[in-house]
Amino acid sequence: MRIYGLSQLIRNVAEQYKDQLVASSCELSLDLAPSIVGEWDANKLEQVIINLLTNSIKYGQGKPIRISAENKGDIARVCIQDYGIGIDHEAQKKIFDLYERAPSAKKYGGMD
Repeated sequence: MRIYGLSQLIRNVAEQYKDQLVASSCELSLDLAPSIVGEWDANKLEQVIINLLTNSIKYGQGKPIRISAENKGDIARVCIQDYGIGIDHEAQKKIFDLYERAPSAKKYGGMD
């Protein structure tokens, strides 16, 4: 699927979660290149942005969140930075494995 406007997709997600950002006292800043064109699955890309943003809100403890997107030749790069609890070194090794999570579900809730 072809999308024109990765930056707009990110802005749309940010707008969709503005109430959660306010409720959590997390200030969101966006640093987005104006025109990032690519061929990708918009729904999956949106879900990745949502997951990363909601994790930043959930674990960010009221600290700022920054989303940036840039074009590097053939590559679009999206970064989401927060100043929350972080992920310990051992958990980083498995964080992208299926059904894994870093923080304890008992401490933060969620599915077991």
